Amino acid sequence: MSRPALRFGLIGTGIWVRDVQAPAAAASTAVQFAGLYGRNGAAAAEIAGAHGVQAFTDLDQFLDQVDIVGIALPPAAQPEFALAAIAAGKHLVLEKPVALEPDAATAIADGLEAKGLKSLVFFTSLLNHRNQTWLADVAAVGGWTGGRVDAFSGVLVDANNPFHSTAKWRAGTGALWDTTPHAVAMLVEIFGPVVEVTASAGQGDLKAAILTHRDGGLSTINIALDMPPSVLGETVIYGSAGKRALPIAVLDWKTNARQVYGAALGALVGSIDGQPTRLPDARFGAYVTTIIAALEQSLAEHRAIQLA
Repeated sequence: MSRPALRFGLIGTGIWVRDVQAPAAAASTAVQFAGLYGRNGAAAAEIAGAHGVQAFTDLDQFLDQVDIVGIALPPAAQPEFALAAIAAGKHLVLEKPVALEPDAATAIADGLEAKGLKSLVFFTSLLNHRNQTWLADVAAVGGWTGGRVDAFSGVLVDANNPFHSTAKWRAGTGALWDTTPHAVAMLVEIFGPVVEVTASAGQGDLKAAILTHRDGGLSTINIALDMPPSVLGETVIYGSAGKRALPIAVLDWKTNARQVYGAALGALVGSIDGQPTRLPDARFGAYVTTIIAALEQSLAEHRAIQLA
């Protein structure tokens, strides 16, 4: 006899919840969308009402009504709510980066493992079906020794950018903590663990990073949140098999992100049910936070930083 669908609840009332996570949860057949918590009661009621679920402004009441918690908050706020959900025995869907401090990110991963709870970090770069197909192909070929990720956006300067409304908190951390997690996750997936990082700052928000990988790979990342729309991103790897670029596809970001989030919910439920999966979980998210914190240290101290 199959069990009832696990109850899923969201924390947050921002653009990602409104345009991606809430619609994806409502359309999911893997979970039952059961509620939404937000400190802004009016915003929470509006989003929850659009999907026929209950809005909460009391966190404990919200946690009592769900089995899985999806958090969509700025990274500085995420650890507080993640740890509260873990204390209540809830599985987690987290945003990247998991936290801005390695200790906070590690505490989340440790807490989940101590209680036998499952987690997933919403790295769209790893969970996107197109990227998964490409990553599987390059893994099968092997022999890659270097790569580059250019991750550019105009979110800080372009009023037409869909995320410009979130520029206030993104400006505080810049692309280093906003887009770099996706780049690091991709490069670690391809080249393996990182043992040394170096970073430099250019004009505006432009940063450049070099990652030295344990198994001999060398990769670079160029990032900025203040580029014009004409400056496109790119992911390229190279080695004995030649050169491969991640295909660039023009996608409707809302539709694509909803599909990826819906698939991620299904994968997490499968993991909870004991199915073998390769999800980017909180432990992996904590590792990515550790790498980015080392890049931040490199920028501040103008030197290479070693990682264990």
